Amino acid sequence: MIKRLALVTAVLLLLGIGIAFAVPATRYPLLAFLQNERLHRGRPLRYWIGTLKDNDPEVRRRAALNLGDLAVCKQPGQIDAECSQVIAALIETLGDADGFVRKCAATSFLMVPKETPVPQDSATIARLTTALGDGEVAVRQAGVRGLWQAGAVAKEGSGVGRLTAALADKDDFVRAYASRALARIGPDAKDAVPTLLERLRQDEERDDRKLAAKAMGLIGAKAIGPLLPDTVAALIDALKNDARGLREYSARSLGQLGAKDAIPALKKIMKDRDEHVAAAAAEALKLLESGDSQQEP
Repeated sequence: MIKRLALVTAVLLLLGIGIAFAVPATRYPLLAFLQNERLHRGRPLRYWIGTLKDNDPEVRRRAALNLGDLAVCKQPGQIDAECSQVIAALIETLGDADGFVRKCAATSFLMVPKETPVPQDSATIARLTTALGDGEVAVRQAGVRGLWQAGAVAKEGSGVGRLTAALADKDDFVRAYASRALARIGPDAKDAVPTLLERLRQDEERDDRKLAAKAMGLIGAKAIGPLLPDTVAALIDALKNDARGLREYSARSLGQLGAKDAIPALKKIMKDRDEHVAAAAAEALKLLESGDSQQEP
């Protein structure tokens, strides 16, 4: 009798466990408990990431949006294992065959704090670079911001060329982050100098001109090469512009480029009505007069 009761109990227990594993509402909490995993909307993170590979585009779209809504990456500049997995999965999904899936992945990626590091491997950089040519503006935005987050490694492959082309994008966000990404690449972005100089001289958008001015200073005199005199002249001319940011960034870049010809103009704007511009001019003059700035090639 006792053996029969034990057998029935064991059967019922196994049946209960089987039912628990068969029903998603109980299966995932049970697995999470056994594997010490956190649940996100009743599912482990690996479930949502795995669903990005589903054959149904609608399922992939929901998974991509859910990964953004989960807010796994919360702290700017900080990344843990889960955040790293989410970023890698969303970047990979920027190459999905379905345009709406790519857009959803891009939207979620852009919800991640911009200070969050992205993977530095070649495959990631290639995926972000390819995204710059996408027809969906959100995908281009995700690609260019991701390359900015990647820093100097964004130069890999066709990175500099694609970012240079993105300076002419119809979207303000894409143009702005293309300039920022080229600035972070630094001297290795020298091939972008002619286009940046054109933006600095002629662009109707003040922010574009401001960021082009900043990029020139970070790319440096040696990399700018033969275009340095033209660049210095354009930066000096920009000191007269009404836009505060353009005057400030131009002053800083003149100091970084070792442009001693700009000393008279910088002295004039030390009395600028904006304290940030005046401070930038003072810092530039200090660099030029101390000889710590770059020298013309």
